[in-house]
Amino acid sequence: MIIEIGPRNGGDYIPELIKLSTGVDLIRATVEASLGNRLFNKNFKKKYNRFFSTFRINSKKSGILKKIIISEKLKKNIFKKKIFYKKNQKVKKFNLGRDALGILILKFNSLDEMKYKMNSIDQNIKVILD
Repeated sequence: MIIEIGPRNGGDYIPELIKLSTGVDLIRATVEASLGNRLFNKNFKKKYNRFFSTFRINSKKSGILKKIIISEKLKKNIFKKKIFYKKNQKVKKFNLGRDALGILILKFNSLDEMKYKMNSIDQNIKVILD
């Protein structure tokens, strides 16, 4: 059941994540709804067995970025990666969304794998600063 359609569908690739996971294109739906077009129909009741998650890479302190280390265990789950900073750039301790160092969309084979890896993600991603 759709409870809301708004002009802002969320940051951190949330609309893309929803489309990958469910097939529902919130960006298209928002545009179509603003034009008065009815987009939703019974096709959206299709079940998907896809497991995606996003993760925003942040720094716990300010400094000069040396590198971002992602474990081999987690690398195999990366579906899309966008890093906003380069080596030797000054980064800030995360306070607001604009302080993010990057974003990952991760794809998993099962719900259990997704829960396990997301619950232990701090052990699999390290931000190294000078």
